[in-house]
Amino acid sequence: MSQIERVVAVVLLATAILFACAATALQAQEKPNREVTEKLIAKIDLTKVVNGHIEGSADAKRHAHTVATQYQQWVVVDGNEQKKYYKAAESSPVVFSLNSRRFGYVARGAKGHWFVVIDAKESKPYYSEVSEPIFSPDSQRVAYFASSGDGSFIVVDGKEGKKYKGLATRSVFSPDSKRFAYQAKADGKSFAVLDEKEGKHYDEVGYLRFSPHGKRFAYAAKEGKNWFVVVDGKEQKLYDKVSYLRFSPDSKRVAYIAKADGKEFIVANRKKGKKYDRVGVPCFSPDGKHLAYWAKKGDKWVVVMDGKEKKRYDGYDLLYVLFSPDSKRTAYDAKAGHKAFVVVDGKRGKQYDKVDILSLTFSPDSKRTAYRAKEGNSWVLVVDGKEGKRYEEVGVFRFSPNSRHIAYAAKAGGKWLVVVDGEDGNRYDRIVVGMDSRRARILGGIVFDSNDSFHYLVVKDNGIYLVEEKLKEK
Repeated sequence: MSQIERVVAVVLLATAILFACAATALQAQEKPNREVTEKLIAKIDLTKVVNGHIEGSADAKRHAHTVATQYQQWVVVDGNEQKKYYKAAESSPVVFSLNSRRFGYVARGAKGHWFVVIDAKESKPYYSEVSEPIFSPDSQRVAYFASSGDGSFIVVDGKEGKKYKGLATRSVFSPDSKRFAYQAKADGKSFAVLDEKEGKHYDEVGYLRFSPHGKRFAYAAKEGKNWFVVVDGKEQKLYDKVSYLRFSPDSKRVAYIAKADGKEFIVANRKKGKKYDRVGVPCFSPDGKHLAYWAKKGDKWVVVMDGKEKKRYDGYDLLYVLFSPDSKRTAYDAKAGHKAFVVVDGKRGKQYDKVDILSLTFSPDSKRTAYRAKEGNSWVLVVDGKEGKRYEEVGVFRFSPNSRHIAYAAKAGGKWLVVVDGEDGNRYDRIVVGMDSRRARILGGIVFDSNDSFHYLVVKDNGIYLVEEKLKEK
């Protein structure tokens, strides 16, 4: 090949690469077409909805609310009216199970009796107020607290437990749903009740925890001036205070915060970590190989990863470190003065007035991040370090299963819409979301059915609609 031919070949190759890169960049910038269908599934008179609240299910296909007249209230589930009571799901909303097939709520009759209603079936009447029902992770079991004249008790799967003079409403199902534990009191002592069997009596107990596989059980206990952790019935070392117990994902290790001589530290597998002025919640990586937490040294805060300190910051919003699903990446919030920002893999992001650290999320493939942030009176969704359009509010958001798309709820001009890859959708009066039975996390809202399709429930024109969207490349 001659020198001229070599030059021509190089130029042609470079041109081909340039066009390929440009095409790739153009494809990445293009937004997909959205095919939207809206199906009316129920009529609703918002003027009669108690507290204006509509509860959604985890699969974003079911909905419930309470309707009130002057003397009666009743729950409406999927457009179907339930039995009328004096009060119904007023102080606490309807609860859907995690599989979205079941529902429950608390009601009060005209004669003052209290009921727990599960799947439209009443419990026996109680003369004192009962607690909101809690569904097990597999949605097959349900529990609630009730009282009578001579004590309080737990009701699990319709069976009443032992009565106690004092009963804390702290209870937990194991992740496999086979076991159940709660905190009770008797004769001035506190104890854990595990599978209907009382544990040792102490001055105080708390932080009841099951391991991920459900076979192990731990809690914090106090006797006299000392606190300690009880793991599988065995008492561990005494400290001035213990809190925030965590099992590793493989259920083999236990970590918690301990305090002694005015200093705090993490205890993991009975081994004490370095002492600090304060420490945050111990966070295991999904593969169980890493442990991270916040710690305070003087007037600065630092993230400690596997015993090694990272960069120092002025403060935090929540003492929490998030790992990616593949356990290779980390993210957390920090502060500089009065400003907040997110640190991903050690790289500091843009500062905001507020960062909603509870919204911080990695995509399923661990390659992307997203979180809500506030600047002034506006909210934005920050995706991969880049902020989107500013809105009055930014709500629930979801990555697609293949992590390519992100959809989120936003409010603009008093209306709610779903934004997909930066593109605004149709406007509605509201987007329906739900909460788990402990009111600890948001369920439903927007649910992906495949890599390029998703659905959600909305309210518009006095109706509840199921909106289904299909994404197509332009």
